[in-house]
Amino acid sequence: MDEYPEDCPPVLIQYKHAETNKMVETQDLTNFDDEDGVELGDCPFVVHGLTGEGLQGKTSEELKGLALKHMNSEGKMLAVGHAVAPESIYHNPRLYPQMFPWLFPYGYGGIGSRKFTVEGDHEEKGFIPISEKEHKRHLLMYYDKRFQTDLYFPFVAFSHEQIKACSTGSYLMTEKTKFNEMSDRLLGLNSTVLAGLAERLSAGETVHAVTEEEKECYQVIKDLDHIGSHVQGSTTSKKYMRNEIWSLIAAKGPPCWFITLSPADVKHPICIYYADTKEKFEPKILEYGDRFRLISRNPVAAARFFHLMVTLFIQHVLGVDTDHLGIYGKTAAYYGTVEQQGRLTLHLHLLLWIICNLTFQEIRDKLLDEDGMFQKKLIEYLESTFVGEFSTGTQDQVLERVAQDKKNRPPDSENPYEDPVETLPIPPPKKCFMQCGLCDECQSYNNWYTYFATTTDDLISKSNVHKCGSTLNKDGTHNKGKQFTGCMDNKWGKCRARFPRPIVDRTYVDSETGHVFMKKKESMINTVTPVLTYLFRCNSDVTSLQSGTATKITVQYTTNYVTKGVLKTRTMFQTIRNMFQKHDYFLNGTDSRQDKARALMAKIVNSFTSKMEVGSPMASLYLLGNPDHYTSHTFVPFYWQGYVHEVGKAWPEDGESVYCEKVTLFKKGNRILGLSLVNDYVYRPKELEQMNLYEYISQCTRVPAGDKSEKEDKKGKIPKQKVDKEDFDAELDISLDGKPKKQKMVPYEVELCKNSLTMEESNKDSSEDLSGKTFRFLKEHPFTKTQAVRLLPPKKHSVPNFVGATLPRRDQGDREYYCKTIMTLFKPWRTGKHLKGPKETWDDAVYKHAFTEQQTSILKNMHVKYECLDANDDYFSQLRAGGVQLPMGDFMNADDFDPGNGDYAWEIPDGDPAEFDNLICRLDVKLRSLK
Repeated sequence: MDEYPEDCPPVLIQYKHAETNKMVETQDLTNFDDEDGVELGDCPFVVHGLTGEGLQGKTSEELKGLALKHMNSEGKMLAVGHAVAPESIYHNPRLYPQMFPWLFPYGYGGIGSRKFTVEGDHEEKGFIPISEKEHKRHLLMYYDKRFQTDLYFPFVAFSHEQIKACSTGSYLMTEKTKFNEMSDRLLGLNSTVLAGLAERLSAGETVHAVTEEEKECYQVIKDLDHIGSHVQGSTTSKKYMRNEIWSLIAAKGPPCWFITLSPADVKHPICIYYADTKEKFEPKILEYGDRFRLISRNPVAAARFFHLMVTLFIQHVLGVDTDHLGIYGKTAAYYGTVEQQGRLTLHLHLLLWIICNLTFQEIRDKLLDEDGMFQKKLIEYLESTFVGEFSTGTQDQVLERVAQDKKNRPPDSENPYEDPVETLPIPPPKKCFMQCGLCDECQSYNNWYTYFATTTDDLISKSNVHKCGSTLNKDGTHNKGKQFTGCMDNKWGKCRARFPRPIVDRTYVDSETGHVFMKKKESMINTVTPVLTYLFRCNSDVTSLQSGTATKITVQYTTNYVTKGVLKTRTMFQTIRNMFQKHDYFLNGTDSRQDKARALMAKIVNSFTSKMEVGSPMASLYLLGNPDHYTSHTFVPFYWQGYVHEVGKAWPEDGESVYCEKVTLFKKGNRILGLSLVNDYVYRPKELEQMNLYEYISQCTRVPAGDKSEKEDKKGKIPKQKVDKEDFDAELDISLDGKPKKQKMVPYEVELCKNSLTMEESNKDSSEDLSGKTFRFLKEHPFTKTQAVRLLPPKKHSVPNFVGATLPRRDQGDREYYCKTIMTLFKPWRTGKHLKGPKETWDDAVYKHAFTEQQTSILKNMHVKYECLDANDDYFSQLRAGGVQLPMGDFMNADDFDPGNGDYAWEIPDGDPAEFDNLICRLDVKLRSLK
């Protein structure tokens, strides 16, 4: 060994000059290029043969036939070896190192490792267990960013999460008493009926289930929701979000604003910093090609950047958890959902509630009041918040000024022109206390305000001017160079974004409908808030939801829109039918009927998730643990029917319909006890005697008795569990000897939230503040010795999320059932006898009961949903007449028009910017403090 040199390898190197880098033995007949590869950019990878759409929609038998035909014609093939048994994705630390050897070069540290070292010397620090989700998050945040930039790792890691969640949901499904019914319904579907429904829906027909077989097909989709609810990013999760929004409307009233925020990841310096490997943050932008490749290769950076922008928006613009008001007023609540665009970048749809919000009818009545003071103040408020034109001139004037500015300030000049989309906002200088207008401070501030106005107009001209036909050729055909569809790509040949918009010279109120028509002097942009334009420098769309019939349908439309699912019903039917055809061998096998149904349900839901085509930024968002919806409140599932049923037990003469109340069985000594959430309220502590049911659900939480700090539950006490969104309490199977085979506890923990309802006036006026205190249940409660109730402080109240059947209407249907429901919710009771007299009707009881002002407001808010639905006909009649305007701009996909900037309209107010000076300073400090 000593004879080998230390400065060169111990091998003989021979060099042979080659004219090309091609290997003749591996060259195909159609390859005429001189050399393989490229000098710059990504290397191309081309697959020849039947791929992509050619295989889509093929059954398993058709695929086998195509493969056999290819082999019989002596077609070439590539054999890939594999082990006899497939690798498991459960508890398999070797899986990821084998799949990604370039990411795990030493073969260690795979997902599923039982132990993981913490920072520092492991001999001193030791080892700690780490969950798979936390391990994946750790890898995505690894210092060299190799996991972030890998093309496949985020997709594979997130797909495994979805598959595991789906499998868990399918096994939990088997524990439900209605699983046998669901199994029979699924396995008994008629494939011909499924295919017919899919074809009719694809043809644009509005299909109503008429026959029993058609109703079964639609019911199966609802059955699959029980599994899909466990899967992140599923259509079912969107449905739950929609239900939470309506519950929030019941608590807070109709929303005041609809806001869309679409951060420009490929142009923002912070996102470039997240995607790059530099340690120090510098607000300098790269060339377009460099930053585009940088962002496209690092979806984790885009997800982190989006979360940062939304967090800053909520904190500084909406004024949440700060000592200042938001731009739109004092925020009462907000609910925003995350959606991916055509380019797979993320944007936010948000509904905003303001303190002291009024109902539709109250605003309409005040707007039409002869006094006119409210109308004047409201118009001043709206015009100072969002407008519909440029601030420094018309659109043509702004475009001409920007072009001239670029010409006068070339890149090689001392003061070159900078694209404002690629820069950070400059905060305003200190303003003169006296506002004299003569001193240097006033002059500096005025100069900044001029810069603010011109910069905002520049942003609008680049990012928010709608251009119809941007994806069409001159002859009207689709431009093949555009990978996305445009607003004119439809059978009507009209802009589906409804541009150009009507011009409104001044803001006015319709004397008949009470609808506010905002001033709008530009037809090709929509309304936005100027501070969003200046601060975030991205696509935004802001619309006020005010009075008028059109606004009611707008609230319903926006609620459905922000929680819209990706999959169409026809796609679901086609997928279910394909699953039956693809797995016919399995369905004809020897497994039990229940096992077949469970496995088939899991396969169908997995197929649904694959067809949703979740992009890498969205997958990275889930892997990082960032939310797919942002809300000011937490929600507790409220199965209200069980309580109404309990009240009805005291009045059997009412003819109460059959309701199967579920309880969780709990073994205590030699007894099997049935535990029900209804009992928690019936046997609530005597200190909470005057608390009604709605307040109890939102303000109280169940804790172990004597555990003031909510520490770990001791043996024998009911543990806190995560809420099952499908079933509030699961059944417990009991064996023949009376012993429980499997235990699943009812979740009682009410999550914390902000800005919720306060207690009844009787509790408000109490001489002692009971917030934060713990009380024992009455002795009749089966767990009075081990469990207690804690009254949460006002800032930690939650919103009751009405699940189960739809709440009854006050103006239609069974009036007595409606009255019994609201008495159950808003009058304290322990038995149904406490809510009305023996000779009274429920209508009489409601008439005699003195509802508080807050309860009356909630009752009105509960009816908002039905008002919105009833406004459909009136809305469409106004739409046809051209007398209605909706919050547009983001109802189309931004990528349909401009892949760089989107297609939203931004506007600038005429008001004094001094109100948001401090806001700009705070946000600027936050942005520039990134290291």
